[in-house]
Amino acid sequence: MKRRIVHIFFGNPAKLPPLMHELRSVDYGSFDIALIAPDYHLDLERMSEQFPEVEFLPVRMRLREASAKQTAPLKLLRYAEFTIRAGAAIAKQRVDIVVAHDLPAALPTRLIGRKGFKLIYHAHELWSMAGAEMSPMMGLWRRVEQNIVQYVDGMIVPEPNRARIYREEYGAPAEPLVVRNIPPNVYEYAESDALRERLGLDGSAVIVLYQGLLTESRCIRELTEAVRHLPEEFQLALLGGIAEDYRQAIERIISQYGLQKRVHLMGSVPYEELYPLTCSAYIGCLLYRDTTMNNRYAAPNKLYEYLFAGLPLVASDVPGLRDAVPGFNCAKWCNPEEPESIAQAIAAATNLTKGRLLADAAKERFSWQQEWEKLLQLYSGALHEA
Repeated sequence: MKRRIVHIFFGNPAKLPPLMHELRSVDYGSFDIALIAPDYHLDLERMSEQFPEVEFLPVRMRLREASAKQTAPLKLLRYAEFTIRAGAAIAKQRVDIVVAHDLPAALPTRLIGRKGFKLIYHAHELWSMAGAEMSPMMGLWRRVEQNIVQYVDGMIVPEPNRARIYREEYGAPAEPLVVRNIPPNVYEYAESDALRERLGLDGSAVIVLYQGLLTESRCIRELTEAVRHLPEEFQLALLGGIAEDYRQAIERIISQYGLQKRVHLMGSVPYEELYPLTCSAYIGCLLYRDTTMNNRYAAPNKLYEYLFAGLPLVASDVPGLRDAVPGFNCAKWCNPEEPESIAQAIAAATNLTKGRLLADAAKERFSWQQEWEKLLQLYSGALHEA
């Protein structure tokens, strides 16, 4: 009988690349895989087409419309509903391993008890250190996470400093397994003009790309303002989702400095369509405001996505990012809260190796297969103990 692994995530799994990479890599001849997520986040038709062997178990959320207002009490009620319904869904399953992706997904399993399965906590974020947006409940989340960390059978983090924090500050019984957010090398590098064509730019344009969620903690305001300190040929492409109020704030900066023809808010695209767009840029930006431990020890997927697409990096000078590429001359570092510092790093990054040479060097150095084998060893060990 095949062993059964159930993944649970309180969010949109299509926007969690490490989970998507795992679903693309698993040997479905050896494992049955199921995925539990809120129904409003599961595009069943699209996901079933991509992963026909996965059993999708949408959690029906009655509070979806009410919680769309995003007030704190309604968000809390929505999460309580998910916790109860997801826990009930797990209890009905034949399960060998439950993999809880981030803290909100771990609580349902904690409340129902193990029921004979092993629980793996995959902490993509330092959840209770994620930032002021979680106040005034950060203290509560920290106590909950400390309890979860000591309860689980295994733990996964994307960055070594985070493993140390969970061990020393949260009391994890064992050192968490570090599985870096390296994407599979499924694309062959190819030069592309996708961004240039989409934006109507000529061959002289130097396209600086930021891809990912556009938020204040990613210093998008400062990055936008940095463009005014660069020569006219530099263009900024902002590729990703953005809240309407923050979009308006960025548009005010664009208008204030007359950057309408140089800064481009492009919205988001499906992950499988991203690579040609990334390849068509000149530089990739990774900016994190150093205000939380979660940002200081950032472990973003896009670091490797940029490198595999042949883009040198402009990045915040924080330990998590520096430690990810030791001795690899692929980045210029900056203070992300100073537009002039960002601009200086962008200008300097134009002198770094780029294109196929960088992409090939990155793929030789960073391997998803090595990370996947770590996951398999963790799962195999948990199953052996069971």
